[in-house]
Amino acid sequence: MSSAGPGAAFFGELVAAFVSMAIGNQWGVLVLASGAVQGAGAELGFACFRWKKFTWLPLFVAAVLAQVFGIVLDTFVYSYYATYPGPISSWRGSSPSPAPS
Repeated sequence: MSSAGPGAAFFGELVAAFVSMAIGNQWGVLVLASGAVQGAGAELGFACFRWKKFTWLPLFVAAVLAQVFGIVLDTFVYSYYATYPGPISSWRGSSPSPAPS
């Protein structure tokens, strides 16, 4: 019997995030949002293979998507976009760094 079906990755990420929050961390309850977003990314990776195949490729795709979703969340929660060069840095009115002389 396998518990690896739809929702298992999402549930696992939420449980891990809750345990991390419960034992104490510097991010507090925000870690639950991170767990939910990463779990959604992992679920999307497994959904690409319809939860029928659990070889290295679906696991790799799920892991990559979980991290990409997490990076996108962190980019906006922690305002990382303000440090990016180019047009993305002007989204919230920040100006690009002056060129070194």
